[in-house]
Amino acid sequence: MIASKGDEKLDIVSLYNRTVLENGIRIVSESVPHVRSVSLGVWVDVGSRDENETDNGITHFIEHMVFKGTRKRSAQEIAEFVEDIGGYLNAFTTKEHTCFYVRILGEWLEKGVEVLADLVQNPTFEENEIEKEKLVVYEEINDTEDDLEEYIGDLLEYQLLYPHPLGFPIIGTRETVGSFTREKLFDHLNKFYTAENIVISAAGNLRHDDLVELVLRYFRDTRSKNGVYKTREAPKISNPKKYVIEKPSSQSHICMGVLTYGAKDERRDQVLLLNTLLGDGMSSRLFQNVREKYGLVYSIYSFYSMFNDSGIFGVYFASDEKNVDRTLDIIFREFRSIVENGISTEELKRAKAQVKSSILMGLESMSNRMQRLAQIELVYNGKYSEVEEVIERIEKVEPEDVQRLAQEILKEEKFTTVIINPSKNNLEKHHDNRSPKRN
Repeated sequence: MIASKGDEKLDIVSLYNRTVLENGIRIVSESVPHVRSVSLGVWVDVGSRDENETDNGITHFIEHMVFKGTRKRSAQEIAEFVEDIGGYLNAFTTKEHTCFYVRILGEWLEKGVEVLADLVQNPTFEENEIEKEKLVVYEEINDTEDDLEEYIGDLLEYQLLYPHPLGFPIIGTRETVGSFTREKLFDHLNKFYTAENIVISAAGNLRHDDLVELVLRYFRDTRSKNGVYKTREAPKISNPKKYVIEKPSSQSHICMGVLTYGAKDERRDQVLLLNTLLGDGMSSRLFQNVREKYGLVYSIYSFYSMFNDSGIFGVYFASDEKNVDRTLDIIFREFRSIVENGISTEELKRAKAQVKSSILMGLESMSNRMQRLAQIELVYNGKYSEVEEVIERIEKVEPEDVQRLAQEILKEEKFTTVIINPSKNNLEKHHDNRSPKRN
């Protein structure tokens, strides 16, 4: 445990509980009695990496469609059911998971369980609602393409990972979304929304036994095992590429990345620390040496996108088109400096402090706690690690460990780079459906 003033212990995990029902549903919770709220999530172990090229985006589309009506409630009744008690209801889809969640006061736990159970068990997928929601998702695609910082991240993942499904955009493309039918939605739902694929996680003012009782009551109609098993293969390292397009913009946007270790690899902590000291925060090397020293950019950072079995380490920046080459030279110079000279003890100490603070401050959010519990279940098969253990693991990383990692991944010739330059006329809107046939 972590000692605080007076040798008191920081009690973080003593009220963690886990139950597996006979049908395979996993329930994990963390009771935090001093708060009034509860964050409750129903997680389904399916994401865009479980799709193919023809149905890309269907997981995300189903996440939208369950809110359009169930056998018990209309779309408006779903919204009012939660907002009448002052709660918040939403959902999101990732490359690997789908989550439906509520934030409510602890006294309304039953209503939270009830509405989430209704959403995942009883969607109707009415034809007219499907066609309307396609229009909504088209606009969501437009929004993504207009947000060049987000859009270029999708393009990098595609160029780096395709034909692996981790390279597919979560939202899909206009062509794939346009092909979705009621039959396709139910096929996907019945295949993946089964009891053994569901994790229910909660954190806040609740008792675990109460949560289990409510799940038993309201999740009676969950689909049972169907003999379908997901097979997820790790992506393979591909040859580095350079992909350049033009879009209306006043700046060039650059995103570059390399395939690295995922959540299940112990070297993830080294990648996390390398990311922190290189490009996360105002004291980072890239911020200081590109923005503060030369004034070449406003926005520059490194990032680490972690999947179960792999990850992407990369750098993003935006600058005047004439400054792109100079900025890239400075970035690769910093790469070489770490590879050849390593990092200082003080630099690593600062990075560790940032990572540890982020972890501990995150525990103040019940939503973060709820998500952490679900990730432990979905990624690490329920092998719970106390926060103190995670911090101890980070503390054990030495400067030499980070340098060895840098020598492995920070090689200019390994990076795939995507560049979006301002279009010459800056008038015509560019629509890119990320067709697999592009070079």
